[in-house]
Amino acid sequence: MTRGIIEHNGSTAVVKVNNPRPLYSAVDVIREQYGWLVDYEDPPYTDPHDLRDVTAPAWRAAHPNSSVMTIGGGAFQSTFDDPNINVPGGDPYRTVATVVQAYDASQNPGRFVVRRESANRVSVIGTTFADLASGPSSFKPVLDYDIEVPSDGVTGRVLLDVMCSQLSKKSGLSVTLGTIPSNMMNQVIVNKQRASTMQARNALIMLSEQSPLSIVWVLLWEPNDKFYALNVLIASKVSRVPGAPETDKKLKIDTPRQSSVYQ
Repeated sequence: MTRGIIEHNGSTAVVKVNNPRPLYSAVDVIREQYGWLVDYEDPPYTDPHDLRDVTAPAWRAAHPNSSVMTIGGGAFQSTFDDPNINVPGGDPYRTVATVVQAYDASQNPGRFVVRRESANRVSVIGTTFADLASGPSSFKPVLDYDIEVPSDGVTGRVLLDVMCSQLSKKSGLSVTLGTIPSNMMNQVIVNKQRASTMQARNALIMLSEQSPLSIVWVLLWEPNDKFYALNVLIASKVSRVPGAPETDKKLKIDTPRQSSVYQ
């Protein structure tokens, strides 16, 4: 996948990407540049209108009834007020919402909403996908489902495994665990501070708050085998929220597995 870039032009900035998942590429580079926690969730791209056939000729010749599909996005760019110039520390919701609004007006697949989770965390959530039979279709995002959080004292890895299992049953869509920072997730102990039943997204926020390094999640749809991969990444940078204690944490993101859904 091609990495996005941000060009700075005085008081504005332009994010430019050319990628099968253009919005994810855009918010990923914004997250790293400005030090915000920006989570991303694909809608389930199941309609051919949202996909592109990338089958290699040699494979097609050997397997005439089989195709390899990828998400059908491409070029995208969006201009926004540069947070580094206009507001010290910036507002992640304002910036990301501007980019998502521009994306939703483009011809690229999927439609998304932005939710503010905290002062420096927002979630970009796919809510609409194509359906040639009935037009654009909305669905309940997978991480909106409630899960039963295990008892106190479980590791982050156990919480993630339980989450994927329960979400698969409740949503009717297969959810598997993708790339995670295994050492940290096997060591962090989750001490439940909220009700035993909570929205899966809130459970991930709880896990981030209780981890020694902040995390972001990337939920990606695999269009060939039709499943979700829940990836958990260590945030490469966390900026200081104005007025909050200094909590700058920096660590390079783990090298991803070479797959479109394992980040």
